[in-house]
Amino acid sequence: MVAKIATNLRFFRILFIWLVGMMGAGRVIMTLGMTSVSVAEDLVHLQMTAAQIAAINPHLVPLIAHDRAGFSGGLICAGTMVALVFRDCYGDNCYGDNHATSSNA
Repeated sequence: MVAKIATNLRFFRILFIWLVGMMGAGRVIMTLGMTSVSVAEDLVHLQMTAAQIAAINPHLVPLIAHDRAGFSGGLICAGTMVALVFRDCYGDNCYGDNHATSSNA
């Protein structure tokens, strides 16, 4: 039983680091998306300037901004979902014990 708890604690530590990283990445991407639509790395990858992208179609730059906002929101939501699962499945609850319905008789 002790080995199982130690294994679960190790798993939950990894899960906690993962969800904090996911939520942090979402916040960083959201901050970058709010401050500048085209990140320098995006423009280097596309080998174009923001003006050249807008010249192709004026709706592309707002589309990039919307895509970045949606992606960052998705990361934050997924991290929150994992955090809630982590909270509900920590400790004895992971073994299927339902303390709310169990009787002490």
